[in-house]
Amino acid sequence: MLAFIVPIKSKRIAKSWDYVSRLFERTLRSLCAQTSREFKVIVVCHELPAITFDHPAVSYIEADWEPPPISEFNALLKDKGRKLAAGISAARRFAPTHAMGVDADDCVSNRLAGFVRENPDRHGWFFETGYLHRDGSTRIFLKQRDFYHWCGTCAIVRFDWMSADPAPDGGEPVSFGGSSMRRKMIKRGIALDPLPFPGAVYIGTKGGEGTEARIPLSWHLQRYPKGALRPARKLFHHWFHSMPITPEIAAEFGL
Repeated sequence: MLAFIVPIKSKRIAKSWDYVSRLFERTLRSLCAQTSREFKVIVVCHELPAITFDHPAVSYIEADWEPPPISEFNALLKDKGRKLAAGISAARRFAPTHAMGVDADDCVSNRLAGFVRENPDRHGWFFETGYLHRDGSTRIFLKQRDFYHWCGTCAIVRFDWMSADPAPDGGEPVSFGGSSMRRKMIKRGIALDPLPFPGAVYIGTKGGEGTEARIPLSWHLQRYPKGALRPARKLFHHWFHSMPITPEIAAEFGL
């Protein structure tokens, strides 16, 4: 069984809570449209999002610490990591075989839970391919290489490798980012496989609500210099390399 872990930013640091909630509801509908029933969704949040959609596979966990200052990017990352850790800890009661972190504005393939059910003994997968989409557009771009460098919704890992009992002070932040997860697994002598189909859609959000919009240029330049050009490259792909969203893509990813 696959456990989806979804951290949501606090209402107190959102520019538009209605927009954040609308994006999350689309994400939640995408997650719950799996072709296999063997999945759970654990949402970790400070406040319940303002949505109408509900599903028996969804559980909500309250974050009982103060939200981070909106101006401190490292604190925002730590908050996200603590929420992922809390979600993993809560997922133990469902005894999943694998876990996946999902950004609260992205969409995923409805084939993921079924694929995990068919491969319960694999260590996990990183998403080599995936789609880029600007919210509100009728077009989409297929990123055929290195999607896991561009999107935080990009890895599925064996649950028993995700030890995450968060300490009272937050402990070590958890990350499901494809690059960091691959490095962590390699250090343990474990190789993740590339997922054999596009696994997610990165959603470019409006009004700076996405995490990437808050990343300082200095952070990019220090840790991943090529990433400083990523927003411009995504815009370029959208305008010049994208294609119309087909009914098949819309159905698979909940767009």
